[in-house]
Amino acid sequence: MDERKSTKQIVLEILKNGGFVSGEELAQKTKVSRTAIWKAVESLRKDGWAIEAVTNKGYLLSPEKSALSKQNLLEHLKEFSNGNDIQIDFFPSIDSTNNELKRLASSVPSIRDSKGNLTEEGKKLHKRAIIASEQTAGRGRLGRSFFSANGAGIFMSLFYSPKAGVTDPARMTANAAVAVCRAISALFGLEAQIKWVNDIFLDGKKICGILAEGVSNLETGIIEGAVIGIGINICAPDSLPAELRDIVGFLEDAAELKGKSADKNKLAVTVLSELVRIYDTDDDGNTAEKQKCLEEYRSRSILTGKTIQVTPVIGEERTTFQAKVMGIGDDLSLIVEDNEGKRLSLKSGEVSLSSSKIARK
Repeated sequence: MDERKSTKQIVLEILKNGGFVSGEELAQKTKVSRTAIWKAVESLRKDGWAIEAVTNKGYLLSPEKSALSKQNLLEHLKEFSNGNDIQIDFFPSIDSTNNELKRLASSVPSIRDSKGNLTEEGKKLHKRAIIASEQTAGRGRLGRSFFSANGAGIFMSLFYSPKAGVTDPARMTANAAVAVCRAISALFGLEAQIKWVNDIFLDGKKICGILAEGVSNLETGIIEGAVIGIGINICAPDSLPAELRDIVGFLEDAAELKGKSADKNKLAVTVLSELVRIYDTDDDGNTAEKQKCLEEYRSRSILTGKTIQVTPVIGEERTTFQAKVMGIGDDLSLIVEDNEGKRLSLKSGEVSLSSSKIARK
């Protein structure tokens, strides 16, 4: 037994070779007791590793449900042509992946120079992703908390700096929603829907939230980059708050209906790769891809054709009115028609729709 490695590390390495391994064999290879092996396995499970225990067979590591890790993330990144462009940092636990990228950005004097080229510091930040198994202070829109329990999902953020700065933040959020939906479709054959402006739904429940934040250059006033935060619910934890049980859904519940388990590492990397590909083509002026993403965003809208409650001034309930959603505008505004037949184009605000009226597919 390698004294430099813990029993837990060695057990994990053995199980990664595949197949069932008995507790007795693990004890012999690690030169510890069967009780120590059981404790090591329990500790690995708490870390997020899916390990089955079958009588007369032993322990089996389920590769499709392997825990998030930098090694596994980088292995999957090799599968994509733009993999070398994306930089990944992994944290088992962090306050907020968005906060971490904003902290890194705050130490960079300038992301791009006067000619629009990335500075040396900017190169280290551009297309950098922070991925975590847990957030202790996850945030959604308007500073609301975002439930981010250990092992329950994928919590990640990407920093992207367009050549001319962030000129269309709504599109960056919409493109992130499309990227998530495409990844889910490619890996699980499930067609998710989008609730304007930043929520992803499956089977009538929210499985993903997106939070985009800008990073400005105080000297030029230009928003040099965007931090795109994405939280995807994978499996329900025991600690799920009661008030969320009828609202949030979990990808694994839907994915298992298709006979597939959710590989967190592969899903995270697939989302990142698709998102960077969309951002790159958009940044290069590819109008065809830009229009394609817009049309996909529209086609996945969960609100179109439905009657909703609109609060144009967030926090001001007296401004709330009822309206029918007519569609999504070219500028990604929500086009609604009020009870008097007047059409309005909403670029901000809150919209709500009862869960009973959300289409289930």
